[in-house]
Amino acid sequence: SGWGLVGVIGNANPDTHWSYKDSTSYGWAGSNQVWLAGTNIKNRGGWGTWEANDEAILRLDLGGTKPRLIMWHKRISRIFTIGLPERQDGWRLHIGLHHDNIN
Repeated sequence: SGWGLVGVIGNANPDTHWSYKDSTSYGWAGSNQVWLAGTNIKNRGGWGTWEANDEAILRLDLGGTKPRLIMWHKRISRIFTIGLPERQDGWRLHIGLHHDNIN
């Protein structure tokens, strides 16, 4: 089986195998998981899971009163938002993939 996360991370050198648990990791993953500061918050904001051929558009909004990550999920035609803390050294795109057959 497979698992995936899409989001942002502040740490430029996170642990390779556990980057989604990094305290600067924020994003949406499979199995109803929303990761906030490296902690899994299940079913937050109505999020479900990724499916084959899903499409999403991410936007890192740093221009408002508080930084936030916005995702438009095409299959379910819905917008999800995660509030982010301020960071002086910026954010990086974070894509985490796991599959039982990948070492």
